[in-house]
Amino acid sequence: MIGTAKDGTHRARPADAPTVADWAADERWWREHYRSRPYVDATRTFADYAAAYRYGFDAARRTAHQRWREAEPVLRNDWEASRATLGASWSMMCGAVQDAWSRVTSREREQRRRRASIHGDAMLLV
Repeated sequence: MIGTAKDGTHRARPADAPTVADWAADERWWREHYRSRPYVDATRTFADYAAAYRYGFDAARRTAHQRWREAEPVLRNDWEASRATLGASWSMMCGAVQDAWSRVTSREREQRRRRASIHGDAMLLV
């Protein structure tokens, strides 16, 4: 992806920097790193957490403008309502959901900060 800076030059996004909506890249990252997360039970596999990571990823795209403490009650209710499909309880998967949500929202904030810096527009940070 190439962007235009305010000085008219073009800058490419690093090839390894995923876009906000790139689930395939995030899924690969989670497959490689999930075992290092503090909430992971050593007896569980990636498959046990995959739905929670995907749920957090998708939720972040809908609620990126919110803080976790604002988004969490709605996400918890939706998770519990869909528990038959999603599997484990919210209390077991909340860490994974929040981790994936935070990964996406942090990346989005950083992308907004970079765009604001390139364009010299603080309004892009809102």
